[in-house]
Amino acid sequence: MFIIIFFILLLFLVPDYYIWQGFLRGQCAWYVQVMHWLPTLSVVVGIIITIMGPRSMWMFELIIFVLLCFALPKVAFSMLALLRLPKVGLAVALLLAGAMVYGYTAGWKHLVTRPVTISCGDRLPAAFKGYRIVQISDLHIGTFKNDTTHLQRIVKCVNAQHPDLIVFTGDIVNFHPDEITPFKDILSQLSAPDGVVSILGNHDYCLYAPDHTPAASRANTEAVCQAEREIGWHLLRNENLLIKRNASEGKDVADSIYIIGVENVSKPPFPSHGDLAKSLEGVPDAAFKVLLSHDPSHWRREVLAHPSAIDLTLSGHTHAMQLRLFGLSPSRFFFKEWGGHYQEDSRHLFVCTGTGGNVPFRLGAWPQIAVLTLE
Repeated sequence: MFIIIFFILLLFLVPDYYIWQGFLRGQCAWYVQVMHWLPTLSVVVGIIITIMGPRSMWMFELIIFVLLCFALPKVAFSMLALLRLPKVGLAVALLLAGAMVYGYTAGWKHLVTRPVTISCGDRLPAAFKGYRIVQISDLHIGTFKNDTTHLQRIVKCVNAQHPDLIVFTGDIVNFHPDEITPFKDILSQLSAPDGVVSILGNHDYCLYAPDHTPAASRANTEAVCQAEREIGWHLLRNENLLIKRNASEGKDVADSIYIIGVENVSKPPFPSHGDLAKSLEGVPDAAFKVLLSHDPSHWRREVLAHPSAIDLTLSGHTHAMQLRLFGLSPSRFFFKEWGGHYQEDSRHLFVCTGTGGNVPFRLGAWPQIAVLTLE
């Protein structure tokens, strides 16, 4: 942890000192120099408060805001100034800062729909040809504060896709189940003939709350689960759900698909409570299976090799790090599959890059509603 903090401080302090020493010291009024150092000073104070006291969301948001809107533009300017291109560096820094400010003010509400066709071949029962699954993920609803307007837009947009099934692939909260309370009525408006099916993400175990203890986390996790059930969602915790089409009692598996919901499966520091074998209990090997698993790295670690062929896996978790420029995201350095549709042989994975976010910022990796059509 302290090594990470040290490198974060270097990212702030080194370009600040370079710019102050080379361009401001002795050339600008004292208050200009103070304003230059003020963003970094606020981060230093915030880190000290965080280390000495409980974690807080507003402090985390402050650090990320200063990093994106001040530190990164200063880094860009410093690098170009070292190449003797200070005017170009200034233009790039201002452009970058403006883009980051847009990400905070409007980008995190720039809602997009992504239509995707999943070609399932002969594995898909004929009755499910054209079946529409709308996927939302990673709402992190505490980031919305008490603003219900944006969530209402999300719900309206989801329902407008006329889905057969809505799935939510985890992380409804940031820290605490109380974050859901102001939004229950709106979330309960999500509607599809086969309902809303959900799973838990790493944040839903409430391990990041300031009052985190094992007992408190367990109680808060149960409260998150209860809240999802109260709004009418079908929460799967290492369980499965059978969906039938045009099938009377006693019809065979050809008219059915199974939705498999596994709890979060991740590597440390993220929690791992998933049990794929348990979630598949009672599911025929020949059945068409759609797996909901929050972390997409689960697909390559276990799902692909599992003897019970899982046709389609739907994940979230990465957010594309809420930043994508020219088709590139920092997520590619942490996840082999971080956003979009992937396929190996007849196995499919779709990673939704998130409909909300840990902080109210998105640039390029806009909040996403995925519309998946099975063919």
